Amino acid sequence: MRTPGLAPGASPGRAAAPARAGAGSPRSLAQPLALALAALLCTAAAGAQGVTQVGVVPELSPFRDMEYNHEFTLLSGWMSAGSDPAGVAPRGGPSLGIRYDIHFAGPLFGYVRALTVLGERTALDPGQTLARRRIGSFLWPVTFIDAGLETSLTGQKSWHGFMPVVSIGMGAYTDFVSGPDRGGYEFGTGFLFTIGAGVRWTPERRWQVRLELYDYLHDVTYPASYLGTPNGSVPGIIPAGSSRSFYRNNWSLQVGAAYTLFR
Repeated sequence: MRTPGLAPGASPGRAAAPARAGAGSPRSLAQPLALALAALLCTAAAGAQGVTQVGVVPELSPFRDMEYNHEFTLLSGWMSAGSDPAGVAPRGGPSLGIRYDIHFAGPLFGYVRALTVLGERTALDPGQTLARRRIGSFLWPVTFIDAGLETSLTGQKSWHGFMPVVSIGMGAYTDFVSGPDRGGYEFGTGFLFTIGAGVRWTPERRWQVRLELYDYLHDVTYPASYLGTPNGSVPGIIPAGSSRSFYRNNWSLQVGAAYTLFR
């Protein structure tokens, strides 16, 4: 059974503040994503020279080489979903996931990750009056899958057992639901971009602990019926003239237990 729940501060059926037209469009996202990718590659190039300490006995050095090239991680945490004017998109919640990393060269790694968020969403019927518009709230799991590049700020070494990392990626999301709800809205499946940072702690050579903070950026699109009737007899869920499509940020904080494989 899907469980009830309302979005914080949401008042079903009441028109929300208009979404800024063009905000979060693919064109406006291109420049910051390109800059983030350039910064990631520059960091990787700088770290590729390695971290060395001249005149330090290896056993006394705070740096330790990472001996394994593959890493499998179990993740658990929380995703805080960005707001949407209508209050119908899936909200945040607890999350579970898996991640696989492979070392390419120097400080550069590649990763694949799948994360399922156990959130809720509210369904509205734009054809009903304000008092009868709310259909209900439902448990609404969403799965996010992405792949990308990660670079270590300390090269292929840990510093006092810690390895800070930054990464960028892209992928897809899905709620595994085909077709819109009774009100015409469908979260569905689409593309996403990710950018984030974290730290890996290596208390011993095979086991690691990972803490990561990521932003999952994806689109939300409302049906035309959410704008209301042209003559105004039925008020819209969002104000007339609002943009029906925009991007929203979803912040994810995850803790993971990792096991390293293959030298």
